[in-house]
Amino acid sequence: MPRELQRGQTQVLYRYLPEAIFDHDDFGLCRVTTIELDPLEEDSLNDIALFDAIGDAVGQWTDTFRTRFPDVRDPAKRVGRFRIGQPRAVGFTPYPENVQCRKCGYVTAYADVERKGSRRAQCPRHGCSGTMKQLRYVEAHNCGRIQELNLPRNERCPSCGGTEAKLYDPGRTALARWVCVKCDGQIRSLRMTPCKCEYSEDAKTQNRPNHERYMRVYPTGEPGLYNPLVVTFINFRKSDEQRLRDTPDAESLLLARAWGVLDGKVLDLAREREQWVGGNAAKDEMNRQIVEALRKADPGNALVKQYDDKVNNPPGQDAINQVTTHLGMALGGAPSRRLIEHVALRDNMRLTTPQLVADRLTDRGEAVRGSEFLDGAQKAMQSLGLCTVEAVEDFPIAQAAFGYTRVTKDPRRSSVNPFMADEDGRLPLYTLPTETEALWFQLDPVKVASWLVRNQIVTGPAPTDSTAAWAWLWRTALRDPNVAPGELTPAAEAVQTLLHSISHIMLQRMEWSGYASSSIGEYLLPETLSFALYANRFTESKIGGLLTLFEQRLPLWLHEAGQQGRDCIYDPICAHDGSSCAGCLYREHNCVHFNKYLSRALLYGGPLPQHAGFGKGRITHGYWTCWTESGDR
Repeated sequence: MPRELQRGQTQVLYRYLPEAIFDHDDFGLCRVTTIELDPLEEDSLNDIALFDAIGDAVGQWTDTFRTRFPDVRDPAKRVGRFRIGQPRAVGFTPYPENVQCRKCGYVTAYADVERKGSRRAQCPRHGCSGTMKQLRYVEAHNCGRIQELNLPRNERCPSCGGTEAKLYDPGRTALARWVCVKCDGQIRSLRMTPCKCEYSEDAKTQNRPNHERYMRVYPTGEPGLYNPLVVTFINFRKSDEQRLRDTPDAESLLLARAWGVLDGKVLDLAREREQWVGGNAAKDEMNRQIVEALRKADPGNALVKQYDDKVNNPPGQDAINQVTTHLGMALGGAPSRRLIEHVALRDNMRLTTPQLVADRLTDRGEAVRGSEFLDGAQKAMQSLGLCTVEAVEDFPIAQAAFGYTRVTKDPRRSSVNPFMADEDGRLPLYTLPTETEALWFQLDPVKVASWLVRNQIVTGPAPTDSTAAWAWLWRTALRDPNVAPGELTPAAEAVQTLLHSISHIMLQRMEWSGYASSSIGEYLLPETLSFALYANRFTESKIGGLLTLFEQRLPLWLHEAGQQGRDCIYDPICAHDGSSCAGCLYREHNCVHFNKYLSRALLYGGPLPQHAGFGKGRITHGYWTCWTESGDR
């Protein structure tokens, strides 16, 4: 009979989702069956951003491996298909139900123990009073299927003819086998069960290794046995997002704001532009008639001149013209979600800059300390190729668990599975919205462009002006990063890997903030060369560790991250094999790309991973070393 337990909401998202196996203090190994959902407060979640984030995540899998998940990008196909809420109580049941005698090693199903009338789960073998414990092995497949271990029922021992088996487990699953309880004679090895699924059919047609068509035996504690799929997205107001999408010349305005060409808030500017671009036709015609009448009476009237200036050059038009001049035909598409998110953060969040920290110190009578702080922060940012580093007090983040994989997280070697539908046939999405603290970094576009050209990833010359560099990068690597689902262009992969590697190095050195690195999440905004590191806390209270780190130790932290980021406990082996492993850049949890697109070589130079797809065997000019090499500080 299913039972319930209470767990923290973030624990549920990563350890207690449906189909996960966990170790209960009272009931032993158990499998999560259901999770009760509490409805979210009205307008607390931007469901457009939620489904966009899920669509991006599921899009990493090929059509063959995502057939079980509905198309969330089509609004018509998601109506009535999902139930969104916050997780509360977790329902579970003991699993697996194969048991093993602690005394003689005999293995059988728990139902057989009960059927034979054994009390207190004692061994049913005649003359043995040992207690039974769960057998900590299951069979699983890349498609998501899981089942209990296939037992050798009534299979006779070749030596003595006995039918009672135990599991010989030397500590390696590949060497485990069934042996006779009486004489220890080998009965058979562990059986690989064929799986008739879309993954097996694909393995067959694509001539992948034959073993991928079979379920394999795994310990229940195997980390990859169950991989929760959790997306993170910036949870700003849905009405604001819709307005940003629908604003005339939206892409140009958003790019101008992201590139620093436009100073004002985009939504405020959009409201002003509505009077002069589009807007209310009846009102526009009435204003036009009034102005024309005034023009006839007084051609030099200041109001007439002001009206003509607004019509010919509406608010924000100069910024739009700059972007249009640089991009030309590369414009015209709908703005991406990441671009909208960047602008929403820039326009709506309370941002703390190094200059603001220095000003506060000066106001407190610590002018020398403020000057030293600002100078140290600027030098560290320049040496790391950063144009801005800011602290965000109210970072509006949300996380949502939408499914899981088995065996591996790799979209090329697994199928994505939604959670089991409820009684109404709706798929659950376990969602946690909150506001937390974050640090927001943006790379210098001029230095990124120069770095790409120096390493011959893109042919030059590289622009030296900031706006021209943004436009060059937009055309080269940012506008259309994919050549196929899950496959980036060489330039886009280089930029993505650069950004992702810097993110991991920064968050691996968070000890001064009071947070463990596992408690820090990352959010990448590659279209704007930026990323955010946020406190993964879904409570009303904020510790303030990231803000304290920013205000008190920013220069020293940046400097030490740049120096210590080159080290790995597995060097020189790691450095010769791509400079990315569990000893330096890999994360156990919360990596948005499942530890893909990572290499210290991009920052310090050296051989690239074999799977790197941007046409280079090694990086000759590391992003964090080439400015020193050239004397450009």
